[in-house]
Amino acid sequence: MKSITVFVMLDACRPDYINKRTTPFMHNLAINGFSGSVKPTFGFEPDAAYLAGRYPDEADGGAQFWHMPEKSPFGFTRLLPESLNHLPELPQKILRKIIIWIAKQNFKSPNLSTARIPFHLLNQFSPAMSHHLDHPEFLNEETLFDLLRKFGKPYLFHAAPDFKVTMKAVLARAKNELFQPCEFAFFHIGNLDRVGHKYGPASPQITKELKHVDKGLEYLYADLKHRFNKINLVIMGDHGMMEVNHHLNLLSQFKKHHLVNGRDFLYILDSTMARFWFNNNAAQKTVESILSGIAGGRILTPEDHHFYHLNWPHNRFGDLIFLTDPGTLIFPNHFQRNAPVKGMHGYDPESKGQHAALIINGPEILPQQKAKPSDMRRVFPTLCTLLKLDRPDSNGLESLVIS
Repeated sequence: MKSITVFVMLDACRPDYINKRTTPFMHNLAINGFSGSVKPTFGFEPDAAYLAGRYPDEADGGAQFWHMPEKSPFGFTRLLPESLNHLPELPQKILRKIIIWIAKQNFKSPNLSTARIPFHLLNQFSPAMSHHLDHPEFLNEETLFDLLRKFGKPYLFHAAPDFKVTMKAVLARAKNELFQPCEFAFFHIGNLDRVGHKYGPASPQITKELKHVDKGLEYLYADLKHRFNKINLVIMGDHGMMEVNHHLNLLSQFKKHHLVNGRDFLYILDSTMARFWFNNNAAQKTVESILSGIAGGRILTPEDHHFYHLNWPHNRFGDLIFLTDPGTLIFPNHFQRNAPVKGMHGYDPESKGQHAALIINGPEILPQQKAKPSDMRRVFPTLCTLLKLDRPDSNGLESLVIS
């Protein structure tokens, strides 16, 4: 029998986005299969959770950048003057493109970016994840793609930056390349993330985009039915999206206390997190005092690090992490350029708005609506079950379905 398991990573899809009126196709899949929500791991990079069942400190992940000057792809920028940060927007944009082009000549990373890190400090940072999700060296642990290769199961992989992650691009790729003997397909669709950031998760624009994506997934499924006898379709958001209702200007606080990035400390402002590396104890005490007196966020404690599994064996992700409250955006930050976004993620994973939708539909999947959010790490053994893959038992996670 021709069978396939298709995993659609529907970026920033919240559970409450799925309803009969706006997304009738996904709603029908949900009520006739397994449906519920998943709780992502901490930070902005939960890929290791659903692809390998790993926490951030097990996968050396959690944020896009870490402090690693000895392996920075931007080492050649160490002599750039600080004055470049005061250039107008267009020259800065051009210069960043040139820097990325030079860096790519020797550093093959799918996510190579300078974000808005100051030019004179770029040489201090490196991408924490330097390989595609399906690359053999993506993690030190076995991932779903490692197991697919190990057991000789061919697959199709569609994700940025090699492919556009629009609904339109996914449909075209599936139509042109999704044939036998393919047994698994991974599609990243980014429409909802883009619109959610720009307009907010409760906007008319997100409703319009949901209808567009839902219709596209219906077309994809209809096409699959012409090619395969058995289809397991898994649709999952990698995180939710929350309305931004408050802005927090940390830069003004640092300036008021005469703290200088690159002299007293290093920091990256990750929209909902501020991560610090200190050059001296005095600067650390000053920053801790500033952050402790600010409403809208908190310094993560050792207990938090244990709870969220942030006990990395190094300090590359920071000596101190400040996390904003749900709905609060650090602005200015090192990712949003000219104006703050209206929707954001990367908050406390326990927050309901961080949770993501999960739908599993297939001929052997019994209808089940799960009220409480599931651990996103359990998606990994679930995919292994659907694909009939023997997986490592080291994490002790159970599949969400029986197939």
